[in-house]
Amino acid sequence: AAWDEIFSTPTAASQFGKNAASLVAAATAAANGVVTVGIDLDVEGTSSELPHFGDFIAAFRKDASYEEVPLMLCSLSGLADPASVDNYKVGLLQQHGPTNKGVTWLNMMVNNVASSCTDMSKFWRDERLHFLPSSNLVFGMWGLNNVAWILKDPGCTDGSDPLFPWMKKNGAGFGIWQWWSGDPSPIKAVVDEVKQSAVLSIV
Repeated sequence: AAWDEIFSTPTAASQFGKNAASLVAAATAAANGVVTVGIDLDVEGTSSELPHFGDFIAAFRKDASYEEVPLMLCSLSGLADPASVDNYKVGLLQQHGPTNKGVTWLNMMVNNVASSCTDMSKFWRDERLHFLPSSNLVFGMWGLNNVAWILKDPGCTDGSDPLFPWMKKNGAGFGIWQWWSGDPSPIKAVVDEVKQSAVLSIV
């Protein structure tokens, strides 16, 4: 796969890092600095464990500072499970994550079946990922291209430990996976629920 090739040698990984930083600089200049431009590494379908990911990070961060340029790594939401094909990304994030000013955000992708917040919380709040600050997590949710699978209760706003108030309290983000089409009210409803959730104090 292309991702395996990119991270297969120090030279290839470093060049990719330099190119990515240059792309950010060009896009930022083209936008006259009005928007924040970052890089999303949608790494899927790999056969290796990206052995030279660190070389990419070093080259990218040399020209694109952690404070100014966000870098997101996508993963299956169940990456904390040792049986997951993406489990190796836990190690990458321990070495090159927010603590070491490498990857800014972990994007935990949508499930490929209809799921509730109770279902997804098992992945998104897995204690094996507690080394990552909650504010550096992005939870992937289906959008208008799959309205039937938009995240819903149980577990979003009800129950003893609902997800949405936890997200608000801990600063976790969410990303809507969709193209823009049709009536946006189902998405607005999710956004409003998260923003308006009461922050619970658990004693």
